[in-house]
Amino acid sequence: PRWASARPEEICPYGMGCAAEPVRMAHWEEYVRHVAQRYRGKITAYELWNEPFFSDLKKQKGESDFFYGSVSKMVEMARIARKVFDDVDPRVILTTPGFTGNTSQLELFLSSGGKQYVQAVAYHFYSVNTQQFVNQLLEVRNIMKRHGLEGLPLWNTETGLEVYSPGQLLPAGAQRWTPAEAASRMGQFLVLGAAAGLERFYYYAWDNERSGMFSPAGVRLPAWDGYEKVQSWLLDATMLGCESMTPNGVRCQGERAGKRFLIVWAEQDSLHTIPLPFGQRVLSVDKLLASSPQSITVPDHSLKLMLGSDPVRIMLESKL
Repeated sequence: PRWASARPEEICPYGMGCAAEPVRMAHWEEYVRHVAQRYRGKITAYELWNEPFFSDLKKQKGESDFFYGSVSKMVEMARIARKVFDDVDPRVILTTPGFTGNTSQLELFLSSGGKQYVQAVAYHFYSVNTQQFVNQLLEVRNIMKRHGLEGLPLWNTETGLEVYSPGQLLPAGAQRWTPAEAASRMGQFLVLGAAAGLERFYYYAWDNERSGMFSPAGVRLPAWDGYEKVQSWLLDATMLGCESMTPNGVRCQGERAGKRFLIVWAEQDSLHTIPLPFGQRVLSVDKLLASSPQSITVPDHSLKLMLGSDPVRIMLESKL
């Protein structure tokens, strides 16, 4: 609230003053304590702040910035929050702020002392394609390793894909795709994230106007169907890695309940010959936005499929 803000006249996404640190850190400590006491045993993890930008790195504040202050203030808030949680509910996990875009913000927070107060690294992996998504993952993992935090959980605490109608102006860096295309891309991110060891993946959002699983009127959208399908593929599964597949394709392997599976897709529609693991044959093929798996018999050690952006799961069974 403005009365507690260090810069109450500063514009922020929700009015005035909300992108600043508290004018008195005692206000912050009291707030965190009330929240921790109220939700003790119910909320088990807290993200310190949403998408901050530090004045140490960024010279000019934007109206859409959720925080614009010094990194030292954010580290102090992390110290106080961890102290309160240790007093009230020591089992609570405190994550880093949910950084997005430029990974230098995360680097600065950790190097300025923030790493000693967090038990997980949170990042908002917004990407327009799989290459950007993987690059961000690698950058964050490298930063964690440099600071000796490679053993901490890495959580994707926000990712969504915005769909703009043909008549809407595209923001800088955005892409125009249909709801089904956006759902397919999100499916790719979910699979790659699982293979890269992301322990949590939170979708934004339930009923957002452009990236929701449901429209504001309550109509179910492809994002729901895609998320539900990938969830059914990945829950209780172990991902065994992903690799490029010529031409412009991706092939991921996994295992669940003793059975192997592949998840494949391509950046552009093209025919692929998909190699199968030794000793395995195809049991069924399930496309992301299809209503049910398709049974198929493949006598050979490979499978030919026309692939596109829609991920396809290939269930396998042993030939023996």
